[in-house]
Amino acid sequence: MIRTDIELSRYDSPFVHYSGDGLLSREDLAVLNAELPDRSVFSREIKSGEQWRKEYRMWRCEPANEGARTAVADRLPRPWSDLVNSVLSRPFREWLSEQTQVALQSCPLSVGLYIFEDGDFTTIDTGKLEKALTFGLYLNETWLPEFGGEFQAFDRKSPDVAPVRETVPVGGRCITFTPTESSWHRIAGVDTGGRFERLLMMLEFWRK
Repeated sequence: MIRTDIELSRYDSPFVHYSGDGLLSREDLAVLNAELPDRSVFSREIKSGEQWRKEYRMWRCEPANEGARTAVADRLPRPWSDLVNSVLSRPFREWLSEQTQVALQSCPLSVGLYIFEDGDFTTIDTGKLEKALTFGLYLNETWLPEFGGEFQAFDRKSPDVAPVRETVPVGGRCITFTPTESSWHRIAGVDTGGRFERLLMMLEFWRK
C-alpha cells in the first residue's frame, strides 16, 4: 500500500529529520477514512502534571509489536490491516533504511495507531533515545492548517520557545528522525471544531 518510490527530503535544522509526501494515494486515503477502526480497539492515554517528562492526550492502539501483528491488527478494517502489513514488509524497511541512512534490518519494530481529538496534544520532548528511528505517517484524507496538530520542531525546550519548523499533518505525508538529546519536538493542540480527528500511524524501530 505504501509507495516506496518516494524520495524523502532531509532537513538539518533544528535537528536532522526527513519528510515526504504522497506515500499513500488519494484512493487509499479515501478507503482508509471511509471505514475507521472501531474506537474499542484504542485506549485513552493521558499524562498530565509536572511529574511527567512529557505530557499528552491521545487515543492509541498497537497493531504490531516486535515486528509481528498483534490481536489488535485482526480487529482492524481490511484496509487498515493491509496498511499494517505494508509497514511490516521487507521492501518498506529497506526503502526507509536507504532514505534515512539508518541500518534498520535487525531493529525490533513496534507499530502504533493514534487518534488526536480536539484538545489533544503532546508537550515538547526529544523522544526516547533507545529508538534507532521514529517514523510518523499521517492518514487524514482532509486536513487544513487551521486545524492545528502540526509536528513542531524546536532548537530547545522552553515554555515560550517558537518552533523552528512546522509540518502540517496532511494525509500521505511522513516525518522520520532518530531521537537525540536535541531532537525537541511536539504535536500542537488539535482544534477542528468537532469536524475531524487527527489520524497517525507511528513506527518505532528500537536499538537492540
